[in-house]
Amino acid sequence: MIETREAPAYDPEAMRSFLVEVFGPYLTPDVSNYAKGRLRVWVGTEPSLSPRGWARPGLQVHSDVVDAFAEIIGWEFDYWLVTYSGDRQAVGIQPHRDAGYADYEAYGLNCVGECTFSYWNDRKAFGYARSSGTASMNGAPTDIVRMVPGTVVRFNCKNPHAADPLPGRWGMNFWRAKR
Repeated sequence: MIETREAPAYDPEAMRSFLVEVFGPYLTPDVSNYAKGRLRVWVGTEPSLSPRGWARPGLQVHSDVVDAFAEIIGWEFDYWLVTYSGDRQAVGIQPHRDAGYADYEAYGLNCVGECTFSYWNDRKAFGYARSSGTASMNGAPTDIVRMVPGTVVRFNCKNPHAADPLPGRWGMNFWRAKR
């Protein structure tokens, strides 16, 4: 399942300045094998990408900032990842399914720049649904979304998905803890 919509209007340059100031100093290289070279920072809590299930503190921001982004995407979340594609050689994330920390429903927000979001629609619900086994990450995606500033994507993160950004792209992903 996948849905797209536009976030409430905002000034992309003001957003870029905010992101650079608040998150820029804390960006570190992504540890995911699917996103080598991408820059990222976990906000609030950083969940484990492995089955061990640890969690550690992420970047702490004022609750007003958390509330503002929850309002922008129209959803309350437990985990928040901010990513930056880089200035010259853009790096996104290859086709993957999100790790066990995350429940099925997830949101992506394209804040600044552009990105192509590819999605393989295997599970036909935002919550638990059996895999149909028909969506292979080796085949063509079933959905391709051109994300511009303000695009919000709601999707089942246990379905394969990928992001191919242009340079200078800031994005955010949001999840609830696996229930």
